[in-house]
Amino acid sequence: MSGWDEGAVYYSNQAQFTEASSEAEAAAASTTASRHSVLLKFKEFIRNFEKEKNVFPYRESLVNNPKFLMVHLEDLLSFDSDLPSLLRSSPSDYLPLFETAAAEVLAGLKMKVAGDSGEMVEPQTGEVQILLTSKEDPVSMRSLGAQYISKLVKISGITIAASRIKAKATYVHLICKNCKSARAVPCRPGLGGAIVPRSCDHVPQPGEEPCPIDPWLIVPDKSKYVDQQTLKLQENPEDVPTGELPRNMLLSVDRHLVQTIVPGSRLTIMGIYSIFQASNSSTNHKGAVAVRQPYIRIVGMEETNEASSRGPATFTQEEVEEFKKFASNQDTYEAICSKVAPSIFGHEDVKKAVACLLFGGARKNLPDGVKLRGDINVLLLGDPSTAKSQFLKFVEKTAPIAVYTSGKGSSAAGLTASVIRDSSSREFYLEGGAMVLADGGVVCIDEFDKMRPEDRVAIHEAMEQQTISIAKAGITTVLNSRTSVLAAANPPSGRYDDLKTAQDNIDLQTTILSRFDLIFIVKDIRMYDQDKTIASHIIKVHASAQTVSNDSGTSKEENWLKRYIQYCRSECHPRLSEAACAKLQSDYVDIRRGMRQQANETGESAAIPITVRQLEAILRLSEALAKMKLSHVATEGDVAEALRLFKVSTMDAARSGINQHINITPDMANEIKQAENQIKRRLGIGNRISERRLIDDLTRMGMNESIVRRAILIMHQRGQQFYCKIKFQIPVVVVVLIMNDRTNKNLCNVMLYAVLGAGFAGLSVAWHLLKESPKDLNLHIDLYDEMGIGGGASGVSGGLLHPYSPKVKLLWSGAECWKECMKLLSIAEQAVSSEEDFVSLSGEFDQDFGGILDRRRGIIRPATNMNTLNVLNDNAKNCLANCKIEIIDKNAAEKLVPHIHMPFNLAFYMPEAINVNSKYYLNALFLACQNIVKELSASGFGKKNLCLQKKSVNELRELEGEYDAVIICLGAKADLLPELAGKLPLRTSRGVILHLQLPDNIGEDYPDHGPSILSDAWLAIKGNRSLYLGSTWEWKSRNSSSNVSTDEASDALQELLPKASAIYPGITSWSFAGARAGLRAMPPLTPHGSLPLLGCVNNILGNDLKCKYWLLGGLGSRGLLYHGWLGKLTAEAVLSCNEQIIPSELTSWKNKDSRP
Repeated sequence: MSGWDEGAVYYSNQAQFTEASSEAEAAAASTTASRHSVLLKFKEFIRNFEKEKNVFPYRESLVNNPKFLMVHLEDLLSFDSDLPSLLRSSPSDYLPLFETAAAEVLAGLKMKVAGDSGEMVEPQTGEVQILLTSKEDPVSMRSLGAQYISKLVKISGITIAASRIKAKATYVHLICKNCKSARAVPCRPGLGGAIVPRSCDHVPQPGEEPCPIDPWLIVPDKSKYVDQQTLKLQENPEDVPTGELPRNMLLSVDRHLVQTIVPGSRLTIMGIYSIFQASNSSTNHKGAVAVRQPYIRIVGMEETNEASSRGPATFTQEEVEEFKKFASNQDTYEAICSKVAPSIFGHEDVKKAVACLLFGGARKNLPDGVKLRGDINVLLLGDPSTAKSQFLKFVEKTAPIAVYTSGKGSSAAGLTASVIRDSSSREFYLEGGAMVLADGGVVCIDEFDKMRPEDRVAIHEAMEQQTISIAKAGITTVLNSRTSVLAAANPPSGRYDDLKTAQDNIDLQTTILSRFDLIFIVKDIRMYDQDKTIASHIIKVHASAQTVSNDSGTSKEENWLKRYIQYCRSECHPRLSEAACAKLQSDYVDIRRGMRQQANETGESAAIPITVRQLEAILRLSEALAKMKLSHVATEGDVAEALRLFKVSTMDAARSGINQHINITPDMANEIKQAENQIKRRLGIGNRISERRLIDDLTRMGMNESIVRRAILIMHQRGQQFYCKIKFQIPVVVVVLIMNDRTNKNLCNVMLYAVLGAGFAGLSVAWHLLKESPKDLNLHIDLYDEMGIGGGASGVSGGLLHPYSPKVKLLWSGAECWKECMKLLSIAEQAVSSEEDFVSLSGEFDQDFGGILDRRRGIIRPATNMNTLNVLNDNAKNCLANCKIEIIDKNAAEKLVPHIHMPFNLAFYMPEAINVNSKYYLNALFLACQNIVKELSASGFGKKNLCLQKKSVNELRELEGEYDAVIICLGAKADLLPELAGKLPLRTSRGVILHLQLPDNIGEDYPDHGPSILSDAWLAIKGNRSLYLGSTWEWKSRNSSSNVSTDEASDALQELLPKASAIYPGITSWSFAGARAGLRAMPPLTPHGSLPLLGCVNNILGNDLKCKYWLLGGLGSRGLLYHGWLGKLTAEAVLSCNEQIIPSELTSWKNKDSRP
């Protein structure tokens, strides 16, 4: 017995089985013995498997990390050939045995500890999770079929969604409601549930009532749980067959694997291919009990690194030797560039830039945690038919990871990430967009200029910080988007115009341009020799296309380049040498000095700024050039080539346009200054003269013609000259000296109008000005609103639309108003339907509404007191045929709105009345205005233009002389203009509108076709669980802010809720979700009711005015109804300069007796 006190550890495993008393017990004991032998093998493997001599990796791993154990199936196979096959064929049976073995081995490895009483006791060990991994190749997600059910499978893909963590019961604690006996029932792992027995096994005593069928009650507090999370795995983009949609697979992870993966991660997983009954299965399958949905319960997972994300993860020795031999050649750089898009002729520098983008620089992690990107972003901007899209397609096909998208068809959420609500669990989860799915690769964005500005802003963070921050619907996280961006764009005019400045040709924000490392201006230059060569090249490509398609040589060469890029990105991470650093520093300082000098000479800053980002761009290019040669050090030669690429791309783009033709010496600058002074003396502001005559006059004064022409170009660049070609018998170029770019109105018969306000009235006037103006008229409209489209009271409107007063009396000219309003709504709907990517800007209020208007609901008006009952009844008889009023009783009303309260058993129902999403509608109407501008301008007649100016006009005199007419549609803000202050018979009232939602714990929704409600407080229904409640009336208020304070919202709730609950008691169950407010402009009372204010106000503003001023205001709470007809009347009056078109009832307010 010597040696027992030397600290060594010994094991003894003895089976403890009693002899079977019968054949059944003997068979059970045999099965148990077989499982026990497998358990012993698992324990022996964990204890005694040696990687090297006296190195026991699994035993040591278990001691260091007692929570989980990563097991390689290859190690298990080398230890015992039967164990892996058992795990593969019946993983659900043998994996729990493996985990039990690990827990027992862990208990044996730990020493006894002192208990509460001081005695030494066995240590408490928890469960150990076994994670499996293997070097075998994954199978395709498309090949998984019924033969794999309950088997161990290995697949790879990209995570596109991750749910929140849930608690999954492993044991359910049951208690009998009759005898109170307890029982623990195990739950099936994964998405399976527990099988609860139908009866209790308690034997009743004499006189005791037996336990009934299904007596068990679940006790959640005593049940055992583990963490569980579901993921959605999608096929890798490169594995999807052409023309097919990518397949998805539901994954279930539990315990220590939860919260380890974010959307966009590329995974290789091992799991048990299982099935479950989906709770939200389709109607066709609800009765089919044998139909189940597949999913994979993950038992092993590894995140694929960037280098091995496409193709085999390892390289053969022959490949490595071939790559190193190729990299050692002197012409490696040229050879690689020749393999980039060989079907495209020319564009050598673009091909070199694309090669640098494919290889990329070196990503760096600084000591303070900051990460510097190594990926290179390239922008190709220029003429059509210059192979920009072909470059993008080549990169998509060649890069290890690539996603191709078009700017016109991509939204901010589609590019970055979106938050989706699960239809079954109603929980929110993340779905990664293109830049997340392309993590570690390239995103190719075609038609980059067609993207909406707000969508381009969304990728700012992804392009520089290479992360995407999400804070939506209670989900706050950061996703990786370590991608290069290759974008292609056209100038605003379609073609690159050398007579325009770089700022005009590159119509992109500085913030996005600075994030591109290289910007190439690609021009279609018309040269005979070059055109002939290009034509010959294209003809040869087409002639040999069939031969190439039958030859696998091209595909092998593309695959070789792909593999070489993959190898270089994984094995080589170069850094700059000291000499290269010194050269880069001095050259960067020289570039900055040159750009500063250019800005001083021309008086204009560069369209493309040269900042520290451009210094980092040159550094990344140098590293990419070194990486192509598998060099770990970037030399001076690499820096020189990177600087050359930068100068022929970004620097040339910054100097492109007019700037590149003007090289000014100090002497020339003085002469040009003198020429400018002479031009200003000869031309008064707004006057015109032909360019030829101006040049002749100045040359007769002794000035050089070239100097005069350069002076005109420089003044044009500064915005002091305007050119317009007029087609007379002889083409003439006219020069007009202007103060700024808005004084161009006198040129080429251009009519220039300013519309103040982008609400209901302003957008209606803008639409009708464009629609009613003569086709051959050149028309420019500036729409002023500092809050943008619908930012004022119009955008806060409840949206209930009908042509009646609160007492259901037909309003003055209600038929015309209803007709024109329906026309505008239809136009807005058509504009949205033609724009597939139109996104609502309606903000927090309208997220449940879903469109411009809801035609299904109608409006109901219950009678609330006897005094108004007869009036309502009489008024309802004089209704419009296309918006009729039905008198219904309480039973009919309760079918529309259950539990509605009707004191007098009578209600007035308007089925054709409409519920409009105000903010969405205004944006759609503005889109319709933009569409008609494009349509009319493309007709070949007069040019039309509409510009939204996001700034306020504080005084009308700011616009004096700049426009032919100014239409004031500012609502209550019109009285804030100093020229109109106190001169308009308007009363202001601030109204607060509340947003209420039905809590999740209340199951009864508002009916699908339930109408909105009119009463002392109105309810505008926006969905089954969302409504607006309005409105308060705070008279003489001057507060036009749409924001509502907590106190103001509380006061509004106390005022409106009792009024609403008197008709709809169920409103008390709804919860407060938000509030907005608007300032109404209420007109004075007239014999015809409260009518808006229309007409020309020049007689009010004073004499000697250089343009016409018109007013459309005082629409009050009926702006939605009035805006169509009144906007049309105003537009017709403005275009004809004839106020008589407007009915006298709407202009009578200007009489002295009626003004304040």
